[in-house]
Amino acid sequence: MADGAREIALHFVLKPEWHLYWTNPGDAGLPLEISWTLPPGYRIDTVRYPVPKRYVSETSIDFGYPDSVTVLATLRSPERTSSDTAGIVVGLDWLVCKESCIQGSTTLRARLNDPSTRWTFSRVARAERMMPAPWRDTGDLRFGTLSIMRGEHRTELRIPFSGPNASRVKDFYPELIPDCTIIHSEIEVKNNEIIVPVTPNTDTIAPERLSGLIRLTDGTFTLSRTR
Repeated sequence: MADGAREIALHFVLKPEWHLYWTNPGDAGLPLEISWTLPPGYRIDTVRYPVPKRYVSETSIDFGYPDSVTVLATLRSPERTSSDTAGIVVGLDWLVCKESCIQGSTTLRARLNDPSTRWTFSRVARAERMMPAPWRDTGDLRFGTLSIMRGEHRTELRIPFSGPNASRVKDFYPELIPDCTIIHSEIEVKNNEIIVPVTPNTDTIAPERLSGLIRLTDGTFTLSRTR
């Protein structure tokens, strides 16, 4: 990592057939909530989640993680030092589901120089490989700007794409959209467009950004487009 930056790994192990939810839990469930208490001058730069599994039932589409999942957070300090004694506190609130759901919470405390909480390089590298990389347009596949189409009963957010390899685009998992309910069952990839139908909370809501995971035939990437 760059000077003053290190990775904090939060590793969850679930019992068989239970799952934890992604940042967008879908039609049911609750996202994992993480709160940080840090020493003065420290900050969390980014929090990254691996690609979730898509759960489809007769009544809902949800996004979550079975078995185990590792969330990575980049912690930045005002000054990197080999004798770092800073302590951090992490508050966690979650919902896990099987046939039924159970809410849970805990508080974790650790010091950055404590070897008992330090992961090996190989474990961190394994978690890094599970993270989707940011999408970068190429000559073979490009994504355009966000557009909005308003209908009588719903609004569609659309991201066009083009290029010789446009057929690589297969699916899209949206992040939560402020002040809108996503109609997950009607998300489509067709006619070289990603189409995400939403129901705005009010008639004046007009989302400026659509972010999520773009599923390609050869990998999954993070994608964010604005109007």
